[in-house]
Amino acid sequence: MLRFATKSEQPATVSQVSYVPNPLYATSSLEGIGGQIKSEPEDFVVEERPAYLPGGEGVHLYLWVEKRDVAAPEAQRIIARAFGVSNGDVGQAGNKDRRAVTRQWFSVPDEAQRWSADTSPSEWDLGDRMRVLQVSRHTNKLKTGHLWGNRFQITLRGVEPGALEIAREGLEILAREGTPNFYGPQRFGHGNANVVAGLGMLRGGKRGGRRGRFNRRMVVSALQAWLFNLALARRIREGALHKALAGDVMATRDTGGLFDVEDVETEQARFSAGEIVPTGPIYGHRMRRAGQDAGALEEAVLADAGLELAAFKALGKLARGTRRHNLIYLEHHAVEAGEDGSLVLRFDLPKGAYATVVLDELMKREGPMVAGPETFSSDEG
Repeated sequence: MLRFATKSEQPATVSQVSYVPNPLYATSSLEGIGGQIKSEPEDFVVEERPAYLPGGEGVHLYLWVEKRDVAAPEAQRIIARAFGVSNGDVGQAGNKDRRAVTRQWFSVPDEAQRWSADTSPSEWDLGDRMRVLQVSRHTNKLKTGHLWGNRFQITLRGVEPGALEIAREGLEILAREGTPNFYGPQRFGHGNANVVAGLGMLRGGKRGGRRGRFNRRMVVSALQAWLFNLALARRIREGALHKALAGDVMATRDTGGLFDVEDVETEQARFSAGEIVPTGPIYGHRMRRAGQDAGALEEAVLADAGLELAAFKALGKLARGTRRHNLIYLEHHAVEAGEDGSLVLRFDLPKGAYATVVLDELMKREGPMVAGPETFSSDEG
């Protein structure tokens, strides 16, 4: 997780960002349990929780697919080749980790209905590392964001003594009080390269030159995520993570609707009751801006980074901006002792949240959390 130095050392450049010192843990009262994740793909199991299930009829074939140790772009290419369509025709609600066992829906256009949804899933050949578990049909292509979230089963190996009780208490805290909704470091690229590129685009007032559209969108998104983390870190340091501030842009937890805080006392009561949650800035030229105290905090983050909100307009559709919940709440959480002294964690997260951020709250390691070469796999979709 992105961690920052003291308030007086608020970073203005990416090179000043630190991932470890002075952590801003919601579980700061607990010792870290250490351990390693992803020693084997089976140690990190992700199952998509869809926003809807296929209705059984329509011109799009829906495939419930399990993949093992397959990156998201490769999975898309394998399905495209198997069905003779372009990569862009293959729909998915979100990218899943490579070094993991994951289950999710994919869609393939089939207006001519060349393939039967009644075919046994075992007859669909996607190679040794992917298999079709279920087939159906639906009326629309599956698009990014068409999911509620993800269900995780994660095995931690080599944990410290007493880890079971500490993890159980930590998960209770994160479920009850909320987990700071930081973006995980995998969002920023190796050595923060994506954030550096995004800063260059923004400060240069250019839309990315020769970069492809996907790459431009990726680096701008990384910059926005980095700035969101700065804003959330500042809010935590100022003791306002669980406070409603004047001018806050709040979200209702049931519908996601946004509104501005005018009566702090009234909204604090609703926040404490779990009805609403403050949002943080995904900076952009069309972002809904906070006002008063909350707005001053968000403006200070940009100023410390040497940026102005107006600069995002030069990036057009790449940087419209939005809001992101400052806290997420675990659901269906549990922990149990595994084999050989390991721990098995289970919890559900809403879309856009990072399992590695939850793990960081429990592990509190100063070194890489991921065993093996792939330190920057994504668990956000």
